[in-house]
Amino acid sequence: MRQLPPVVTDFIAKKYARAAVKVETVPYWSTVRFLATIGGVIAAGTSRQAFAYGVGGDMAAAGRSGILANLSDTNLLKAGETRQNADLFVAGIAAYITQDSEPALLGKIVRETHIEMTTDGTNTQPLGTLEMFPGGGGLYGAGNSFLKSPGQDGIGGKDNGAGAAISYANNGNPMAGNFFVLDTPVLWTGQTGVDSNFRLIATNARVITVPPGTVRVGVAAGAGTAGAGAFTPPAVTGDDGTFVDVRFRLAVWSISRRSVN
Repeated sequence: MRQLPPVVTDFIAKKYARAAVKVETVPYWSTVRFLATIGGVIAAGTSRQAFAYGVGGDMAAAGRSGILANLSDTNLLKAGETRQNADLFVAGIAAYITQDSEPALLGKIVRETHIEMTTDGTNTQPLGTLEMFPGGGGLYGAGNSFLKSPGQDGIGGKDNGAGAAISYANNGNPMAGNFFVLDTPVLWTGQTGVDSNFRLIATNARVITVPPGTVRVGVAAGAGTAGAGAFTPPAVTGDDGTFVDVRFRLAVWSISRRSVN
């Protein structure tokens, strides 16, 4: 208890009085999708909400309509509700980029996206831009793009080749425990009230455009001819090369009454 911020210890004293409580640092996570057209366009003003769906629920609010969430997407059991109706204090936020995301889209998404927070589902507070939220793990190095064409002798991803190699960009090294620290922990209560509907909202205010590479037919090398590798860009929105998924992880203190057993 001595290591908890005063705002947390004061809350425990006022709400739980002399009752025995359990304080844990359990993870909470939720994933949103930035989805582009096959022409590499994400419309301006498009928003996605993290923690707006639970396991088994439709991910439409997160930008992935028609897909039912599982534990790889979120660990909420119900949209906006804490697990076991615990009271949470959110101390920080990390943002992870999933490894099937399109690296060619990532740079502009990071540049144009801002993050807002709401605890009541209505009033929002700007927290910062996406690159301000580091990940305590995740990708580091380079990835293969399905959207961009490789060099002349390279073969595209949809054509059973490696595709174009694109380095991943990170806001600092993805070290364990790395996250955006909130100046004051934010309450997300498991009870009905103004602090019971926590969301993170990711919005790109400007249009994002990353044109795909041009279709290229494979040509075998011959006498005096260097040849060329085939390249076929994504054909359907939702295919590899048309999306970036961001998984938000909250650093929290979870407070609940101890069991009588």
